[in-house]
Amino acid sequence: MVRFVCLTVVVVLAAVGCSDAPTPALPAPRPGAAPITIVSTPPGAMVTVNGVGVGQAPVTVALNPGPQRLRASMSGYYSAPETLIVVERDRAATHELFLVASH
Repeated sequence: MVRFVCLTVVVVLAAVGCSDAPTPALPAPRPGAAPITIVSTPPGAMVTVNGVGVGQAPVTVALNPGPQRLRASMSGYYSAPETLIVVERDRAATHELFLVASH
């Protein structure tokens, strides 16, 4: 004799606000942090530093000394290649990221 068992599973999902998840952020500026301006060609690309979104180019961010990874992306364009910079203590700098049209 063969028996078949049917189970009905009901899953109820509760809406969870996004505020429960921590938002990644850059480390707080320490003494020696430098203002770094990131511009893009074309202007208006979304910029990330070390994987954290910092705004739309041109954007200026206080970064701690040491190596930092910059990226830029924009709809209709290939993302700019990741650029590694080294921030020098108390030294302002500007870096330009170039995007190429994808069409």
